[in-house]
Amino acid sequence: MNKILLPSVLFFLLLLLSCGDSAVSMMDPDDGNTLSAPVDDPGHVEICHDNMNSLASACAMFYGMENRYPEELSELGTSGIYENWDDPCPGCGELYQYSTNVIGDTYSIICPMLTDPNHGYIIDGIRSWPPGSGGGIEGCRSNMMSLGSGCAMFYGSENRYPIHLKELGITGVMENWDLVCPDCGELYSYYSDPAGTTYVIQCPLPWDPGHGFIDDGVISW
Repeated sequence: MNKILLPSVLFFLLLLLSCGDSAVSMMDPDDGNTLSAPVDDPGHVEICHDNMNSLASACAMFYGMENRYPEELSELGTSGIYENWDDPCPGCGELYQYSTNVIGDTYSIICPMLTDPNHGYIIDGIRSWPPGSGGGIEGCRSNMMSLGSGCAMFYGSENRYPIHLKELGITGVMENWDLVCPDCGELYSYYSDPAGTTYVIQCPLPWDPGHGFIDDGVISW
């Protein structure tokens, strides 16, 4: 009896080995491959935020020139304002989601990652992430770009830049005009000529170098 069973067992084992892939396929509909959510590199968050900040700054410059925000981000490239408008999110490789309304007085830039949470968004210059969350320099530059967006919107309605930043608050363009540098807690240095044809927003850090400046929409970093 044992002599009969042994060849049968060996034959069965050889059969399993020869069709191992098929056996796995029958047991696992994913052919043995387990699906898992992509792991996001921590460094991607800062890069993604920088990308969205750059797009927001370019949108502010576009508004200052056209008195509206772009209908599509590609307009930033065709207008010559920002050649890298199509930089993707480093986490998923997709272009940023962008929307505006019919008259172009509002906009949103959203990280295209499908995970929840993703890297955040910017709506009308307001970031979804807290100032300084990525470090003092990132928070400070984010603040300056928000102020730059406010100045561009002010120019669109008044045909000049504000003489003082508090005009952004008085006119209702930007209620939180009194943002401070997260490292020193001081208000931003601001300059405009009497006619309001130019402006400079500078980090108030008392040591050199500070976190940079924005000169008529052009960032120093």
